[in-house]
Amino acid sequence: MDADDAPSIKKHLSDKGTNFSKKEKDSIKEIFDDPEFKKISPDADFEKAKQRINEMTDELSVEEIQEIKNYMFDNKEWSGYDPNNSAAWKRLQDGKITEVEETLLKHERVELLLRKNLKDCGIELNYIDAHFEAENLYNFTKIAEKTPGFPFKTP
Repeated sequence: MDADDAPSIKKHLSDKGTNFSKKEKDSIKEIFDDPEFKKISPDADFEKAKQRINEMTDELSVEEIQEIKNYMFDNKEWSGYDPNNSAAWKRLQDGKITEVEETLLKHERVELLLRKNLKDCGIELNYIDAHFEAENLYNFTKIAEKTPGFPFKTP
Protein backbone atom coordinates (compact mmCIF):
# COMPACT_ATOMS: atom_id res chain seq x y z
CA MET A 1 0.00 0.00 0.00
CA ASP A 2 1.27 3.44 -0.86
CA ALA A 3 2.14 5.65 2.08
CA ASP A 4 0.48 8.73 0.60
CA ASP A 5 -2.54 7.27 -1.17
CA ALA A 6 -5.14 8.96 1.10
CA PRO A 7 -5.19 12.27 -0.87
CA SER A 8 -5.76 10.48 -4.19
CA ILE A 9 -8.45 8.26 -2.67
CA LYS A 10 -10.12 11.38 -1.23
CA LYS A 11 -10.15 12.90 -4.73
CA HIS A 12 -11.63 9.73 -6.25
CA LEU A 13 -14.34 9.69 -3.55
CA SER A 14 -15.10 13.39 -4.08
CA ASP A 15 -15.31 12.90 -7.83
CA LYS A 16 -17.79 10.06 -7.29
CA GLY A 17 -19.77 11.93 -4.63
CA THR A 18 -19.33 9.32 -1.91
CA ASN A 19 -20.60 10.59 1.42
CA PHE A 20 -22.84 9.88 4.39
CA SER A 21 -26.46 10.90 4.08
CA LYS A 22 -28.64 12.14 6.95
CA LYS A 23 -30.45 8.79 6.81
CA GLU A 24 -27.16 6.94 7.29
CA LYS A 25 -26.20 9.15 10.22
CA ASP A 26 -29.62 8.48 11.76
CA SER A 27 -29.02 4.74 11.34
CA ILE A 28 -25.71 5.05 13.17
CA LYS A 29 -27.39 6.95 16.00
CA GLU A 30 -30.03 4.20 16.30
CA ILE A 31 -27.28 1.87 17.52
CA PHE A 32 -27.25 3.84 20.76
CA ASP A 33 -30.97 3.21 21.37
CA ASP A 34 -30.61 -0.57 21.16
CA PRO A 35 -31.02 -2.10 24.65
CA GLU A 36 -28.47 -4.80 23.83
CA PHE A 37 -25.91 -2.18 22.86
CA LYS A 38 -26.59 -0.29 26.08
CA LYS A 39 -25.70 -3.46 28.01
CA ILE A 40 -22.25 -3.40 26.39
CA SER A 41 -21.55 0.19 27.48
CA PRO A 42 -24.05 0.81 30.31
CA ASP A 43 -22.36 3.97 31.60
CA ALA A 44 -21.99 5.65 28.22
CA ASP A 45 -23.24 9.14 27.45
CA PHE A 46 -25.42 8.15 24.50
CA GLU A 47 -26.77 11.67 23.96
CA LYS A 48 -23.22 12.97 23.61
CA ALA A 49 -22.47 10.12 21.20
CA LYS A 50 -25.53 11.01 19.09
CA GLN A 51 -24.40 14.64 19.00
CA ARG A 52 -20.97 13.49 17.83
CA ILE A 53 -22.65 11.63 14.95
CA ASN A 54 -24.58 14.81 14.05
CA GLU A 55 -21.26 16.67 13.88
CA MET A 56 -19.66 13.99 11.72
CA THR A 57 -18.82 15.36 8.30
CA ASP A 58 -20.62 13.92 5.29
CA GLU A 59 -17.39 13.29 3.43
CA LEU A 60 -14.34 11.42 4.62
CA SER A 61 -11.33 13.65 5.19
CA VAL A 62 -7.82 12.71 4.07
CA GLU A 63 -6.98 12.16 7.74
CA GLU A 64 -9.93 9.78 8.20
CA ILE A 65 -8.97 7.82 5.09
CA GLN A 66 -5.43 7.45 6.44
CA GLU A 67 -6.79 6.44 9.85
CA ILE A 68 -9.02 3.81 8.22
CA LYS A 69 -6.07 2.48 6.26
CA ASN A 70 -3.92 2.26 9.40
CA TYR A 71 -6.75 0.55 11.26
CA MET A 72 -7.23 -1.99 8.46
CA PHE A 73 -3.62 -2.81 7.71
CA ASP A 74 -1.58 -1.99 10.83
CA ASN A 75 -3.85 -3.43 13.49
CA LYS A 76 -2.54 -5.97 15.98
CA GLU A 77 -6.04 -7.40 16.51
CA TRP A 78 -6.29 -8.86 13.03
CA SER A 79 -5.55 -12.51 12.65
CA GLY A 80 -3.78 -11.98 9.37
CA TYR A 81 -3.81 -10.76 5.81
CA ASP A 82 -7.22 -10.28 4.18
CA PRO A 83 -7.04 -10.38 0.37
CA ASN A 84 -10.57 -8.96 0.01
CA ASN A 85 -9.70 -5.84 1.98
CA SER A 86 -6.39 -5.46 0.15
CA ALA A 87 -8.02 -5.84 -3.26
CA ALA A 88 -10.73 -3.31 -2.34
CA TRP A 89 -8.09 -0.84 -1.13
CA LYS A 90 -6.14 -1.26 -4.36
CA ARG A 91 -9.31 -0.47 -6.34
CA LEU A 92 -9.79 2.64 -4.17
CA GLN A 93 -6.24 3.72 -5.02
CA ASP A 94 -6.98 3.22 -8.70
CA GLY A 95 -10.23 5.19 -8.51
CA LYS A 96 -12.34 2.11 -9.27
CA ILE A 97 -14.96 2.79 -6.63
CA THR A 98 -18.01 0.55 -6.58
CA GLU A 99 -20.58 -0.25 -3.91
CA VAL A 100 -18.07 -2.73 -2.46
CA GLU A 101 -15.41 -0.07 -1.80
CA GLU A 102 -17.94 2.48 -0.53
CA THR A 103 -19.37 -0.08 1.86
CA LEU A 104 -15.92 -1.07 3.10
CA LEU A 105 -14.99 2.55 3.88
CA LYS A 106 -18.30 3.26 5.59
CA HIS A 107 -18.09 0.03 7.58
CA GLU A 108 -14.56 0.81 8.75
CA ARG A 109 -15.47 4.42 9.56
CA VAL A 110 -18.36 3.31 11.79
CA GLU A 111 -16.20 0.64 13.42
CA LEU A 112 -13.48 3.21 14.15
CA LEU A 113 -16.04 5.69 15.40
CA LEU A 114 -17.43 3.12 17.83
CA ARG A 115 -14.01 1.97 18.99
CA LYS A 116 -11.85 5.06 19.08
CA ASN A 117 -13.69 8.29 18.53
CA LEU A 118 -16.45 7.74 21.10
CA LYS A 119 -14.24 6.69 24.02
CA ASP A 120 -14.82 10.04 25.70
CA CYS A 121 -18.56 9.26 25.60
CA GLY A 122 -17.91 6.12 27.65
CA ILE A 123 -18.23 3.74 24.70
CA GLU A 124 -15.49 1.14 24.92
CA LEU A 125 -16.03 -1.68 22.45
CA ASN A 126 -13.75 -4.51 21.49
CA TYR A 127 -13.19 -5.34 17.83
CA ILE A 128 -15.86 -8.06 17.67
CA ASP A 129 -18.66 -5.90 19.12
CA ALA A 130 -17.75 -2.87 16.98
CA HIS A 131 -17.43 -5.04 13.86
CA PHE A 132 -20.86 -6.59 14.49
CA GLU A 133 -22.51 -3.17 14.84
CA ALA A 134 -20.76 -1.84 11.72
CA GLU A 135 -21.63 -5.00 9.80
CA ASN A 136 -25.31 -4.50 10.62
CA LEU A 137 -25.17 -1.10 8.93
CA TYR A 138 -22.60 -1.72 6.19
CA ASN A 139 -22.24 -5.42 5.39
CA PHE A 140 -19.10 -5.47 3.26
CA THR A 141 -18.96 -9.25 3.08
CA LYS A 142 -22.57 -9.64 1.91
CA ILE A 143 -22.11 -7.04 -0.84
CA ALA A 144 -18.70 -8.37 -1.85
CA GLU A 145 -20.02 -11.94 -2.10
CA LYS A 146 -22.55 -10.77 -4.71
CA THR A 147 -19.81 -9.14 -6.77
CA PRO A 148 -18.28 -10.98 -9.74
CA GLY A 149 -14.73 -12.07 -8.96
CA PHE A 150 -15.28 -12.62 -5.23
CA PRO A 151 -13.23 -13.74 -3.38
CA PHE A 152 -10.97 -11.01 -4.67
CA LYS A 153 -7.33 -11.40 -5.45
CA THR A 154 -4.89 -8.62 -4.73
CA PRO A 155 -3.53 -7.31 -8.03
